[in-house]
Amino acid sequence: MNEKEARWAAEAAEKRRLFALVRKARYKDALRAAKKRWRAQPGNPYAVYSYAVLLGDCQDGLSLAVVERNRRSAVRLLKPLMRRLSAFAPAHRPSIRNEYYWFSRQRLKQYRIGIEEVRAGRRRGTCSQGVGAAWHALDLARRGRLARARRWARASERAWKRFLADDSYYNAYVHLGLALGVLGRRGEMEKALRTGARLAGKPAIWHEFEEVRALVRSLPGRPD
Repeated sequence: MNEKEARWAAEAAEKRRLFALVRKARYKDALRAAKKRWRAQPGNPYAVYSYAVLLGDCQDGLSLAVVERNRRSAVRLLKPLMRRLSAFAPAHRPSIRNEYYWFSRQRLKQYRIGIEEVRAGRRRGTCSQGVGAAWHALDLARRGRLARARRWARASERAWKRFLADDSYYNAYVHLGLALGVLGRRGEMEKALRTGARLAGKPAIWHEFEEVRALVRSLPGRPD
């Protein structure tokens, strides 16, 4: 293992440590650790990446205005990294792209990253597919393009079923719930959200789950 590979291996271990907190919905703890490292190592692209993602993801107790400001800050931090992908281990480069497209709300690009990843034999690409398709479906439904929205929602549902075949990440159920809500399957949506809440150790009315319910309630019911 050369010096670069050793550095990448150390960064992968740190990434796993932070993600272990995220899997338990301990965003504040993860953000606190990431921010401390970013301040100590502002030139480290991995430190920038972790801080940007957690800044954008951590919404506990924050107003909508602050959440939106943090999302925009995440985009500003991640955008330069898209030109520095070679600084990351090859296995981590899709994650940089995925998060940038997520925070910049480029749903189809996020979905297509997932397609690329699955074709390359990396199963976690189904996560990018599931997220991108669910939120693209929501965007279409908001514009009254309900037939197309349902097609994309079904694509998201298929992706999450593949992902959840051997994973139990709570956040998957948030996006699966959104897809099911777009499809009008409210009972299944609620079951997915409550499963996510149980896995995260959070109440069923926690903000991530309530956001999905509110988004689905706001959708028009007229056909294309």
